Amino acid sequence: MTTKPPTPQGISRLLAKAGFEKAETHRGITSEGFHVIRYRLQAGVVIVNWWPASGDEFDRAQHDAMLGSYADTLTEAGFAAYIQDEKGRPDHVIVTAGVGE
Repeated sequence: MTTKPPTPQGISRLLAKAGFEKAETHRGITSEGFHVIRYRLQAGVVIVNWWPASGDEFDRAQHDAMLGSYADTLTEAGFAAYIQDEKGRPDHVIVTAGVGE
């Protein structure tokens, strides 16, 4: 496990290296993929979400599957990663430093 706090840049690089597509916005059009931000209410916490491409209908099953894949990949890399539910449904992945052994 890694005891170093995650950063949005580091988590983005890790997910991209693992083969996941990053959501990119160009001229108001967003591509499908992961989106990573720093959680502003707590230091050392990063949030990962999945976005559909602009114009695509939101696919709950794909969203949930991607969150699971992101969480698994991040956990395998040594981070503590879990899926946060909102209103009883998976909403985003919370990433923190792993606990040292």
